[in-house]
Amino acid sequence: MLARRRQVCALTAHRRDQSGPAAYVKGSNDALEQLAEARDQGNFASLVGLEKSFAFNLSGHVLHSTF
Repeated sequence: MLARRRQVCALTAHRRDQSGPAAYVKGSNDALEQLAEARDQGNFASLVGLEKSFAFNLSGHVLHSTF
């Protein structure tokens, strides 16, 4: 019970410090555009980093929207 309460408090404090889900949505959209450009140009070496950026921003949006 106490551990769960600490987690909720930590998430609440973290959320107050962030600009919120909008920053994660922008980051996700930017990463998607960069992924499309990299694929069109055949720059496959950059795909892994861009996919990680997309995953980070999308999961951040989901978590901030949920909590």
